[in-house]
Amino acid sequence: MGQNIAQIEGFGLIMIAYLFLSMVVVLAFNRQAKRLTRGGMFVLACCCWITLVFAATLPFVVLENMTFAAALYEASSAATALGTTMLAPEAISTPMKAYRAITAWFGGLMTLALIVYVLSPYRVGGLPNRDLRFLLHGTGTGGPQLLRTLAEIALPYFALTFICLLLLLVQGVRPLDAALASTAALSTNGFLPTQSGGTVFNNRGAEITLIFFMMAGGTSIIWHRMILARRFELLWREHRESLGAIVIMLTFGGLISLVNGILRDQPFELLRHIFDVTAIMTTTGITHHSSHASSIPILLGFMLAMGGATTFSTSGGIKLYRLGVMLFNSIAEARQLVFPNAILAGRMDERFGRSGATKAIWSYFFLFILTLCVGFLGFAALGMDFESAFSSAVGSLSSVANLVDGAAVRAENGNLVGLWIAALALAGRLEILVILAAISDIRQR
Repeated sequence: MGQNIAQIEGFGLIMIAYLFLSMVVVLAFNRQAKRLTRGGMFVLACCCWITLVFAATLPFVVLENMTFAAALYEASSAATALGTTMLAPEAISTPMKAYRAITAWFGGLMTLALIVYVLSPYRVGGLPNRDLRFLLHGTGTGGPQLLRTLAEIALPYFALTFICLLLLLVQGVRPLDAALASTAALSTNGFLPTQSGGTVFNNRGAEITLIFFMMAGGTSIIWHRMILARRFELLWREHRESLGAIVIMLTFGGLISLVNGILRDQPFELLRHIFDVTAIMTTTGITHHSSHASSIPILLGFMLAMGGATTFSTSGGIKLYRLGVMLFNSIAEARQLVFPNAILAGRMDERFGRSGATKAIWSYFFLFILTLCVGFLGFAALGMDFESAFSSAVGSLSSVANLVDGAAVRAENGNLVGLWIAALALAGRLEILVILAAISDIRQR
């Protein structure tokens, strides 16, 4: 109890120091504020994420007496909503559990802000910018429209988190576990330590609630706003991605349960399989049964994790939108091979042919796979076996906690492994194209 009080006091002092520092920075640069160029927006996005990670590092050093490398890993894991830790759950104090959850929740909000302010308006990696009017009301520096847009993102994000918390409390979940789970679901964060020894809550109703809110975290915030505005025709015509993600989660969960029940003579654990599929695809990375591995076949798990969920969500991965465009583009190319002289105008060609979004999506896909390969080679060089290295590379880049080898960060080269995980997780959240654009802008100055 005394340690918890001391840590709460430490958090209070650190918060006051950060507030004072923020006020000094705002006052110092307020008059110098100006509208950023396209390259400046990419540099600012990188700086914001790096600042968040380094700011989150200090409490781990001061309050948990970690080395800087270990603290940087823990802070990066929390900020990027990866959710892995080198400590055993029972060794983490209650204030530090809450701190990790709040940092991840704020990282999820940063992810949404990055998509709305930078990735989608500039069509980074071919992402869509349609229907941004539901959220984006302006990007003027310091102007009221900027705050209005932030409110459009933050208020529903906070409201869904609070509703999830209330529902879990009503269903008998312990307050701390309910708070950790609600922030994890909406930020798609994998940090959810449990002492039950059974399933996540040992409570079927609470686990169904968590599935629902993980789906909410992995689907588009614009889709949510359209539902509230009752724009059902536009929702079906323009934003099928979120509905498709939910259908895929339920379908794969049902199929795995059916196959295991018929072919492998196992119980029909439908809830467990849907939970695990949802956790992997939304890149939350929570395992339904705490003492068992994920019920998803490993190759399918890799595919779901790399694909991720939807655009305008807190999930990691490539995103279903990009995968859909690449699929339709490949089908169109195949049709062109069969009918080389025919004009095969289609919906995908009309939308993406002139803008070059298809080319941007394929470029992003190549960079994602290249980064994945570099990550795999890095883990292999640090002494991990093939399966652990590949799984950790996929998990780190897509922010899926239960795919990352947690034992590796406690091994001989643990600090180096942790820093490599942190670098990949940050690259996955920022998207490698943003990092390259920021580097290019800095070099040209």
